Amino acid sequence: MDGSTRNCVIFDQSKNELFKLHDNYKTVHRKIKNDLRIEVNKSEITEAILKDARLFIASGPQENFTEDEFKVLKIFAQNGGQVMILLGEGGETDFNTNVNFFLEEFGMSINADVALRASYYKFFHPKEVIVSEGIGTQSLMKVIREQSGGDWDQIDEIIKPEFVYPFGATLNVIAPAVSLLTTGPVVYPFNRPLCGLFCHPSGGKIMAIGSGHMFHDRYICEESNMIIWDYIFRLMTEEIPLNQLQLNDIEIFDNTLSPNTIYLADQPKICLVEAIDCEIPADFKKIFDMHLHSINNNSLREVITTYEKLDVQYESLKIIKPQFEIPLPQLQLAVFPPVFTDLQSPALELFDLDEAFSTEKAQLVQLTNKCLLAAEDRRNVDENELKYFIEECGRILNVAPPEEQLSARDILHRIGVRITQYKKLDRE
Repeated sequence: MDGSTRNCVIFDQSKNELFKLHDNYKTVHRKIKNDLRIEVNKSEITEAILKDARLFIASGPQENFTEDEFKVLKIFAQNGGQVMILLGEGGETDFNTNVNFFLEEFGMSINADVALRASYYKFFHPKEVIVSEGIGTQSLMKVIREQSGGDWDQIDEIIKPEFVYPFGATLNVIAPAVSLLTTGPVVYPFNRPLCGLFCHPSGGKIMAIGSGHMFHDRYICEESNMIIWDYIFRLMTEEIPLNQLQLNDIEIFDNTLSPNTIYLADQPKICLVEAIDCEIPADFKKIFDMHLHSINNNSLREVITTYEKLDVQYESLKIIKPQFEIPLPQLQLAVFPPVFTDLQSPALELFDLDEAFSTEKAQLVQLTNKCLLAAEDRRNVDENELKYFIEECGRILNVAPPEEQLSARDILHRIGVRITQYKKLDRE
């Protein structure tokens, strides 16, 4: 089938992929479904499944592919199909898969290592690396500069496009495959491929990326990751020849293994200062003296005999209680007394002083005049105004504590009870 008639992107989940389309790649899902149809494969990979597919994506497989499945993917690429394989730190060893068996035929393989950044920069975890000067194609760098904005021609020597490469491994890429992304001169290991691409003469492409976390929902919106995904997806779904990528002349370092520093740090004499001028044996384990700090009683008899020869009484050691002397600074009397902050003066402007210091009789007269003046213009007495008059009189006369909040009827009832009790005293 012609590649132009294929309109389907298949996300494989038959190998217990770590990155699920509906769990970890929601942003990628939204961007793909606008242009192509998306299917999720949970069964064995066959030619019938890839019949209408334009792009096949294996995002972090955690099981082995069969030999027949690799043959199907190889034929799919030869017929113009596109294959993308994403993995993570540790490579095949940690993911328990065999994708390198398929990739090595096309000049690529994913290493069992991890990319690290030695110093903190934007992300706290050393495996969440920010890669600068790692773009391997002029076309991708041009796209990043156009979408980022700014006059890049003036600041090309100062600022380089950056992208996040979290929890990812490095790759081995040899001809005829090419490197699209590298670790650059800052991330360990230096100048190692992170993304490899093989272009088949028929138009098919095979791409390997060492970090599936790079396009995870957590990181795809960081730095230039979204632009890189759009570029890679367009590269894999459109017929773009390799010569249009305008590959940069980047220097790729050899893959060197770092020593197991954790194991060496636990061994004595790791610096070997005393053995600088000595020849290192073929078996490096002979360099280390494993009996240097051993504990035994081989010399106990000689020690006791030495006590007798020196005419010193042999006694078992006793625990001596330690005495700690803690020096204290010399005390000095304070010359000046402490200064306490004075309280602020009351905000008298917020109070009505005439009302606060006037007598009860004066307050009742003011309240009565206020209510009579308001009632002169009306023939009938307003019930609400009468209620207000009674409640204010009860407050002024302190008929009940303020927290009780009695109504007008309760105030009249309490005043009547007090008058009755007062009259009873005269009759008694």
